[in-house]
Amino acid sequence: MKIKLTAKDPHSSRVDLLVYFALERPGKMVLCQSLPIRKALEQAWAAGDFSGRIDEFFLYYPSADTRTRKTVPRAGRVLVVGLGQKE
Repeated sequence: MKIKLTAKDPHSSRVDLLVYFALERPGKMVLCQSLPIRKALEQAWAAGDFSGRIDEFFLYYPSADTRTRKTVPRAGRVLVVGLGQKE
């Protein structure tokens, strides 16, 4: 197994798992710079499934037909990890 931590553009490389970290914003949707990931998070936030609380996780699979576009994460899976509120 190979694990690599990088800060480069998440849409530039094909990976098995892309991990994002999100801060909780009470009463507000978590922030995410990636538009496709933000759209998935908006649905989960609206359903009450993800708010960014500490140790909260959101996993989704980008659709296979969109993984080749530059604006969509080229990842098999996307995991968003909640970090809780900023101290």
